[in-house]
Amino acid sequence: MKLSHIIFADDIMFFCKASRRSPLILMQKFEEFSAMSGLKVNNMKSHMFFGATSALTKQFLQQSEDFKEGTLPVRYLGLPLVSTRLSIADCQVLIDKVHNRISSWAAKLLSYAGRVQLISSVILHLQVYWCGAFILPRKVQKTIEAACRNFLWGGNWESNSMALVSWNDVCTPKVEGGLGLKQLKAWNRAALSKKIWEICFKKDDLWVEWASTVLLKGKCIWRVSIPTDCSWSWKHILKTREVVRHCIRVMVGDGRTTSLFYDLWFGDSRLCDLIAEDDIGVWGADLTVHDWKHNSTWRIPDSFCRRYPTLAQQIQAQQLRTGEDTIQWTLSSGQFTISSCYEELRIPNPSVSWNNVVWSSFPRHNFLLWLVVKGRLKTKYFLARRGVQVDQTCCLCLASTESCPHLFFECPFSCAVWKSVLEKLNIRRMPHCWGREWIWVQRKCKGRSQDKKIDAAACSAAVYFIWKDRNLRIFQNQCNPVQTTLHCILDYLRCQFSL
Repeated sequence: MKLSHIIFADDIMFFCKASRRSPLILMQKFEEFSAMSGLKVNNMKSHMFFGATSALTKQFLQQSEDFKEGTLPVRYLGLPLVSTRLSIADCQVLIDKVHNRISSWAAKLLSYAGRVQLISSVILHLQVYWCGAFILPRKVQKTIEAACRNFLWGGNWESNSMALVSWNDVCTPKVEGGLGLKQLKAWNRAALSKKIWEICFKKDDLWVEWASTVLLKGKCIWRVSIPTDCSWSWKHILKTREVVRHCIRVMVGDGRTTSLFYDLWFGDSRLCDLIAEDDIGVWGADLTVHDWKHNSTWRIPDSFCRRYPTLAQQIQAQQLRTGEDTIQWTLSSGQFTISSCYEELRIPNPSVSWNNVVWSSFPRHNFLLWLVVKGRLKTKYFLARRGVQVDQTCCLCLASTESCPHLFFECPFSCAVWKSVLEKLNIRRMPHCWGREWIWVQRKCKGRSQDKKIDAAACSAAVYFIWKDRNLRIFQNQCNPVQTTLHCILDYLRCQFSL
C-alpha cells in the first residue's frame, strides 16, 4: 500500500518525500510526459502541500517549482480532506448546494405534493455522497432539515411559514402516517454503515484495501478498539459497528477468513459474547474457524471442551461446508442496502389504518386528504387556534364554524356533493358526521381491487374539489353549484381509471 499517486477523473495527487531531490525528480517526469503528450501542468491550479517540513526546504521547493502552498482542508472529489472533526465551515458547500437548488425551483407554482417529491428525489441525493463519507455535524443536519421544512410549507428555504405538521411526523413512512421522507441523522448513520459492510465483504476497492492494511493491520474489524489518535472519520466508522454487528452473518466454508470468536457464524450469537475475554486470550484472539477444523471434522481443543462443554457440543453440531466463506446481510436479500439499515436504525411508529385510502390517488389529492386526516388543514377554525384573527364562519353554508369535520361532511353543500358521488358509485348511504364517514370509508376501500381503488380515489377527489370550491369563494368570490363540483370529480375518475 505504498501509494505514490491517486487519480480519479481530472483530480490527481502525487506523494513524495519532503526533500529537495524527490519533487525535482517528479517534475522531470512531468516534463517527459508533457513532451510526449502535449499536456502541461497548470501551475495556477496546482498546489503543493507540506507536512513536517523545514522552512528552508519549503522555501527552496516553492521557488524551484513556482507552486502555491496549499492548506488543509483541501477538496478532493468534492469532499473536504480532513483528519479532525468536520466543521460547519467544511460543510458550507453542501448547505449552499441545497439552498441554491431550492432557490432555483419555481416553488410558488408547486403544490405541496410536488415539493415533497423534489425534497425526496433531489435534496436527499445531494447529501447521500457526503453521508457515505462523514457523520455530518448535528448543526449541519438541522440546517438542511430546516431548509427542507421551510421549502415544504413556505416554498422557500428562508421562509418562516407555519409548519402544518411536525418534521418528525413528516419523516416517517406513509404506512405509519408520514410522508416517507428520511430522517437525516438516521440516514447518515445508515450510509456510513456501508463502510463496515464493504470491509467485511472485502470489496475490491482502494479504500477498503487501504483500511484493511493500514488501519486494521489485517485484524478482524469487530475486535479492533477505537484508537485515541485516529482520524475523526475512522472513529465514527468504528462506532457504527454496533449498528450492524447483528446484521452481518458469515456462512462458513473453509473458515479461513472468518474470525472464530468475533464473527457472527455460530447461531445468533458470537462466541466472544459467550466466553470470558481472558479465556479468549488463552486460545488466541486472532484464530479463524479454519484453525479449529480438520478436513471435514472439528478439532476443538480439549481445554475448551472442559471449560465450555455445552458450547463445544453446539459447535460440533454445526454443519461444515466447503468453498470460500461468504457473508450475508440479514435485513434484506443478502446484500447490504442503506434503506434496510435505515429502517433498522430509526424508531418505528404504529401503523395507521387509513394508509391505503390516503395514498391511492392523484398526489395532490392525496396530500390534501393527508392534512385533513391529520387535522392540519388551514381551515378558519385551525387558523384561529394558531392565533390568526379570522372570521370562522363557513363560506359554503354561512351557518357554522369552518372546521375539517364540518367542511367536508357536515356542511349542506359538502353533504350534497358526497351524496351525489355515492349515488354515481351505486352506493346507497346517507352521509353522517366526519368520524362515522371516515371509519366507513376505510372499511369500504380496504383491498386492492379496481372497485376499491375507485372508491378511495372518489373520496380524495371529493375532499380536494370541495376545498377548491371553498378557496374559489374566498379568494375569487366565485360560487360553483353542487353539479359543477360533481362533474369535476367524475371527470377526474373517468380520466384516472379510463371509465
